[in-house]
Formats: sequence, structure tokens, C-alpha cells
Amino acid sequence: MATAQQRREQCPFEHSTPNPPDEWRRGMDEALGVIICADGRPMYKMRCRSCQTVGGPVGRKQLELWGLSPDNIEWTQRNEAHEYDPCVVASCGRTPTEYHHFAPRNTFGADADEWPCLPLCRFHHAEWHRRMDGYRWNAKGVAA
Repeated sequence: MATAQQRREQCPFEHSTPNPPDEWRRGMDEALGVIICADGRPMYKMRCRSCQTVGGPVGRKQLELWGLSPDNIEWTQRNEAHEYDPCVVASCGRTPTEYHHFAPRNTFGADADEWPCLPLCRFHHAEWHRRMDGYRWNAKGVAA
């Protein structure tokens, strides 16, 4: 059976991808779906009808630019709290978690899936991004 990476590479269709700085290019044959996170938050994503590749989160504003709304949802996935790995921050271990990608999809596109990611609770994920100050890694006092 082919891996997700192999299916994506063999797919004849273009997939939705972010184009820097803040623009998206919509894929050719994709279905809008929603993932309901354990905390109840909806996360909208596009899934290729051919290879079933699911892209990164797409914001409501971008969906509106594409003429889509929650009324156009074709698939739903519900994540339960017990399906999450615990937060990796020492002595935290909370769930639900969000996966922090060390290679952001908005910069690396589909190659981001090949880089490591770690489960962080919502608090620690937000803290990571606050300390990184917009990915300015050399900013003074960033990683205290």
C-alpha cells in the first residue's frame, strides 16, 4: 500500500498550498472539511478527492475568498481527548494538544510534513510562538 507521501507525489491534481507572504492557491479537485478539536474548536482543511491528502488549516477569511463557507463542508473528523499525545513540556502532560511544526507549512509547503513536530498543549504552543516573536530567531531575549 502506498504511503501518504507517495499518493501525494503520484496525484495528478494540484493541492491547496500557501504562497508567501499570505496568499493561498486553491487546489484543483478538493473537498472542504472540518476537524473538530477535542476542545470544540473547528479547524477547516481541504482534502484532495483523488489521493486523500489533507492540507494544513485554512482560515475562514481564505475560505470566503474562495467562495466557500461552513455550508460547503463535505467531510468531518472529530478528535477526542484520548486520541492526543500529552504535552511534551516537562511536568505538563496535558491534553488536548496541538502539534507544533518546526518547519511551518506556510514556509516549507508540503515538505513541512517531513520535519519533526511535537505535541504541545494550547498554553505551551501559544507560549512558544510568543517567545519566538514572529519567528525572528535572533531577537533579543527570545529564548530565555
